[in-house]
Amino acid sequence: MTAREAESCRAAWATSSRATATERGLAATATPGPAQLEREVPGIRRVRAPVGAYGGSDGPESERLRELGPRSALLLGRALSLPDIEAMAIRAGAVQASVRWAWHAASQGARVIVTFVPEQSFAATATLAAQKMEAALRTVAPPDLRLVARVATSLPTSLVVAVVVHPDHPVDVVKDAVRAALLDPDAGFLAARRAPIGRRLYRSHLLERIFGVGGVLQADVDVDGVPLGPALETPDERIREFAVEVTAVHEEEALARRPRPQPTMPRPVPGPPRRVARDGYDAYYARKLWHWIPELYRTEDAEAGGLLRAFVEALGVELAMLRRRSDRIWEEPFIDSADDSALPSLAALVATRTLHPLNPRGRRVDIAKTIHYRRRKGTPAVLEELVRDIGGMGGSVVEAMFRLARPAHLLDGPPKLGRFTETPRGGFADLRSPRIASRIWSTAPTTRPHGWPTRDGSEGITVASIAIG
Repeated sequence: MTAREAESCRAAWATSSRATATERGLAATATPGPAQLEREVPGIRRVRAPVGAYGGSDGPESERLRELGPRSALLLGRALSLPDIEAMAIRAGAVQASVRWAWHAASQGARVIVTFVPEQSFAATATLAAQKMEAALRTVAPPDLRLVARVATSLPTSLVVAVVVHPDHPVDVVKDAVRAALLDPDAGFLAARRAPIGRRLYRSHLLERIFGVGGVLQADVDVDGVPLGPALETPDERIREFAVEVTAVHEEEALARRPRPQPTMPRPVPGPPRRVARDGYDAYYARKLWHWIPELYRTEDAEAGGLLRAFVEALGVELAMLRRRSDRIWEEPFIDSADDSALPSLAALVATRTLHPLNPRGRRVDIAKTIHYRRRKGTPAVLEELVRDIGGMGGSVVEAMFRLARPAHLLDGPPKLGRFTETPRGGFADLRSPRIASRIWSTAPTTRPHGWPTRDGSEGITVASIAIG
């Protein structure tokens, strides 16, 4: 009996004729009947146990205690967060637990769903295990917390691991080590205590554990007959029960089994037809190089079949390409004559972004008139130029607010007639006149005056700031 329980008993003795206490343990299951006091407490002379103390269940192993001890020590008798509830579920008798928030439509609120794998001696059925887990969690959870405990259902999964072993390591030893690294009951990556419940199993984490075994050079993983992707999804409230098969071979045997690729000739990539320059540089440089070679070697090459002559002609082609490239340097600074490869460099000089390569004309015009556009930005004229230069089509830009018709106001003064349509300011044009109708309908549609839009949209139309037609 702890000192705090003894103090509670002494306080209860002062108000009643009987006081009882039970023994609780952090790691093992509770054993009824206090046997002795932890230390002397004033007012308590002795402890009487009607039922003799007997041995409880064994405490967890050292590795399990080292893993779960810090988590359960932070509970302090209450569970306020999801990690606290998970630690309490494992402490109450779960091998593995997963806690998540979920929306409950019936109560129109959030609730905590605890999915766990019970120990063999926890309960006889899944329903009793869930009820027992809920009762254990409600003792430490907040009273207003909606909490539901469910037993995770198993999902059988076949896992085939094929490893290539270094020649210095025995195949059977490496094979057993890989299987132990995955299925060891305490530290196995795929053991029941570590298998994720409703979570992803990442391929990188699995390969990290496999390559941690000494002697493994290569590993391939198949899940249910399909190569494992970046991650293996697991449905909610399900836990995968893996049936692992490990195959291992030495590196020499793996190389012998690998099929040899058949040599294939590379296929030519279709492209635009190559334009041949007619400047005569190829023949010029080949002739010049050929004259630099002594006559003795030229005569011997003619008798041997002309191999040297063919090499000189091929070298002349390369020199001609260098000459053409150097000549193009004088044309690169000009947007009209520059190559397409030089357009990004010219665009960087004026701090503009190039258009799509499918619009080669628009790319050059945009770079050439960037400064022109910036000096006139914010005006309708530059928008019309953009439509004409970039799009390659005609267009008209209208500021719609200037075409808005409204009722006349006394502050407007006497009505003034329009210059072309003779329409008073704030009025409507007389479309019965052929001259006025032809002048209005021949321009862009947005140049016609229209009414102010109403709230319900039954009259008028929405006025845009800029209209391009």
